[in-house]
Amino acid sequence: MCVNELVPTELDADSDRDLETVTIDDGDVLEALSSETARRVLQALDSGPAPASAVAETAGVSIQVAAYHLDRLETAGLVRTVATSYSEKGQPMDIYGLTTDSFVVELSGGDSPR
Repeated sequence: MCVNELVPTELDADSDRDLETVTIDDGDVLEALSSETARRVLQALDSGPAPASAVAETAGVSIQVAAYHLDRLETAGLVRTVATSYSEKGQPMDIYGLTTDSFVVELSGGDSPR
């Protein structure tokens, strides 16, 4: 029996994903999404939360590349750690999930007339 079978994985039950508005001034979000690889990593999480290894496999990149982009996407607020699981070797693994189903980019701060 593996360690990951002994320790249950608990997903964050408060993982509501809503519409998020991002302004053009939010450089973290736009910078994180400027890479095609980052967008593939983000799309890999669309079907549900997953560890970096599964994201890497789905996105067709190495685990190091996936981890790099997951970190940038987490900093931008598009991805978050929703749980911790354990590998077959007993190592803790973060489980990543999307913070929102979709987002809108506004070209202005919303104060100016359209």
